[in-house]
Amino acid sequence: MKLELLGLNEYESKTYQAVVDLGESKSHQISAKSGVPYGRIYDVLNSLEQKGLIKLILKKPKTYVAIDPELVLIKQIEKQISELEKMKEEAKKMKTKYERFPEEAVFVVKGKENFNKLISTRKEPEKFDYAIKYVFDPHPVWMRKTKNLVSKKVDVKSIGPANEQTKENIKKWIKIGDKIKQFPNEGVAMSIMDGKTVIIALIKSDVTLVINDEAFGKMMADLFQAAWKTSKEMKI
Repeated sequence: MKLELLGLNEYESKTYQAVVDLGESKSHQISAKSGVPYGRIYDVLNSLEQKGLIKLILKKPKTYVAIDPELVLIKQIEKQISELEKMKEEAKKMKTKYERFPEEAVFVVKGKENFNKLISTRKEPEKFDYAIKYVFDPHPVWMRKTKNLVSKKVDVKSIGPANEQTKENIKKWIKIGDKIKQFPNEGVAMSIMDGKTVIIALIKSDVTLVINDEAFGKMMADLFQAAWKTSKEMKI
């Protein structure tokens, strides 16, 4: 059991588990069972006693016994749940305050991890989602979102290079309903959503640019459609 989740540190967790396993036991036995150094064991036992997880029996030498684990652990779990519920409500209040302010027209994120987070948390388009792809990465989150868009009759189209590196990935995208055509690409990925938001990833620079501007979004959507009309059908 990961007692660290209930606020115990590693030594406290190991010591408490040892006292439960041993029953009424002395400090040197607990130290040996738990692997906690003997020089630290009294501090840890005192901490557990203060937290109400064990109790000291006044014998010579001192012995320790665990309080009923079901009672004390459930109490701790319920306390944690209560605190998490409070955090959840606070997060909702913070979100309301955050949404009062418009999203920046242009901002930049760096790194693939931030790019993945950005894509996975964006509001889904309602009309169309046009993409310029580089390697057609079959990321499970992106594919699940695309499959959902296709089921909602959102116009999903992609253009990108057809080569040995992308061939197998393209098959996976076509299978879930993404309409794909060939288009040369040496290192740029782009997503154009409802003509309102454009996300441009510069692959080799590991930088992603987000533009929330309808005039720019409409222009990029028109350029994508022009490229779509002249691009070759995908043959896989």
